[in-house]
Amino acid sequence: MKKIYFLLGTSISLAINCIFPTSAISGEVPDWVIAPYTKQSYPNTFKKFKGRINELNEYRVTAANKAASNKECKSVFASEISTSATYNNMQFFVDCETLSGGFKRFRFTESQLNIPSSPAISESDKAYSEFEAAKLCEGLIKNNANYPSTVKANFFNVGYRKFEPLGNVQVSMNFKAKNAFGLELKYKATCLFKPGNPNGEIRIKER
Repeated sequence: MKKIYFLLGTSISLAINCIFPTSAISGEVPDWVIAPYTKQSYPNTFKKFKGRINELNEYRVTAANKAASNKECKSVFASEISTSATYNNMQFFVDCETLSGGFKRFRFTESQLNIPSSPAISESDKAYSEFEAAKLCEGLIKNNANYPSTVKANFFNVGYRKFEPLGNVQVSMNFKAKNAFGLELKYKATCLFKPGNPNGEIRIKER
């Protein structure tokens, strides 16, 4: 009986959040965005989340409303289950049109959606700053260097670019490092980081 009660409680809690969200909805959530998934249209999703489809659809509504509570969200145009979601850890993304005509993406786990007071922070707002990205890039440089202790990163001429909608950032920086013969060579590294993920990608070329 406890297991049944837990599922009912979760469903009721989600329903309440959908109807009476804690934060005032500032953006619009069109009905077509949160229309329930059907087995005919999403056969693979139904197979992967068999037994949790009702919860999944409820979470999509909650996610859309939470993203819409962000003051920068004008209108929600997507609220979907993420491809990285698992049966026991559902994850969702919501895309919002902004007041300026662009768009922002929000990501939520089911744990976050179970907490009405959890904030709606866009991926762009989670992006690493120039200083943070440069320090992370230095770490990747050392991880890829044959002699990490000889790495000398130049933090005074860093290139930084943020890809606004998804919050990915690219940073480029020059550095020096010694080879097996003790010769100090010049290199340039370009690093790419996703929001909240310090394990980025790096490309290194000799200058």
